Amino acid sequence: MFPKILVAIILAAGIGVGLLSLRQQRLEIMNEITAEHRKVDRTRKEIWDIQVRIAERTKPQEVQRVTSNAKLVLEPIAQPQDQRTAQAEPPQPISP
Repeated sequence: MFPKILVAIILAAGIGVGLLSLRQQRLEIMNEITAEHRKVDRTRKEIWDIQVRIAERTKPQEVQRVTSNAKLVLEPIAQPQDQRTAQAEPPQPISP
C-alpha cells in the first residue's frame, strides 16, 4: 500500500512540475510576442514620422517642376475631393 501511495505522490509531483514548466514557457513566449509587437509599433511610428517629414518638405510645385524637367508623365492616384463627391451617386431613399 505504501509503495502505491509513494508512486502516486511522485507522479502527481511530476505532473505538477511539468505543468509549471509549460506555464513558464507560455509566459516567456507571451513576453517575446509583446516585445516584438512593441518593435513593430516603434517601426510603424518611425515610418509615419518619416512620411510626415517628407510630406512637410515636399511642395507640389517642386514635384511638378522636377517631373517636368525629367519629362515624366505621372497620373494622380486619387482624385481631388470635390471631383469624387461630384461623381458620387446620390443616396437612395429608404422605402418602408
